Amino acid sequence: MKVLTITTADMYRGGISAFLKNIREKLSSFNINLQIIYKNRALALIYEDRTLKPQLPRRHVIGYLLDYIVFLVTSLLTSFKVIKYSRLVYVHDTGNGGLAGSLISLMWRIPLVTHVHGYKFKEMSIRGKGFLRKIYMAYEMAVERLVIRRSSKVFFSSRILMNVYSRIHDWASDKYTYVPVGVDIKEFNIAEKDKDFLNNIGIREGVPVIGYIGRVEIEKNLGIVLKALSSLKKRGIDFRFLVVGSGSQVP
Repeated sequence: MKVLTITTADMYRGGISAFLKNIREKLSSFNINLQIIYKNRALALIYEDRTLKPQLPRRHVIGYLLDYIVFLVTSLLTSFKVIKYSRLVYVHDTGNGGLAGSLISLMWRIPLVTHVHGYKFKEMSIRGKGFLRKIYMAYEMAVERLVIRRSSKVFFSSRILMNVYSRIHDWASDKYTYVPVGVDIKEFNIAEKDKDFLNNIGIREGVPVIGYIGRVEIEKNLGIVLKALSSLKKRGIDFRFLVVGSGSQVP
């Protein structure tokens, strides 16, 4: 069985090999193969005046629209090549990736499943100004409603997020399912025998520790974390940042 996966996530070099790696490996044991359509140009997040701003919308609005029209058309055309034997369309957002998935699902008459990872409208509210912002937000909301309406199931990575959508789109709450994608932090409780662990790596007792566990890659946007931590340092807050993981961005 093949599942067509669509995402607007921006893939850096080598990123596609790590995208959904654990899920792909688990599904392969059930003879399920994921085929992935993705956008390969980075949408880097930048900081200006302490405000998180997406870099792409700084371009002219026409260029922004063309970018997503190209992605949408490319996704539809690509589906002709990879849709054979696919039994499911799995999308990673309720925006343009979800729109592409909805159209492909409708065109090929196969079910659509949507995975929601975050509430995008707070970040989107800083894009553009005035009337253009209102049009943009209205467009995104309309697309999201279409995607959710077309979806057979909508998965959420957190209960808080699912509760948010249960209020905003309560008409579709029977489709919602919570699927945790993180790790159980209880597994990282320091055991009795490891009490001296922090001391052994140079972190004295009582100092707050902020941790990151995962791949150390560009697409994880750890620069945002470092920016936030630098603000804590400027305030004179004492802490240690502990990173557990590997990747191309390890110093």
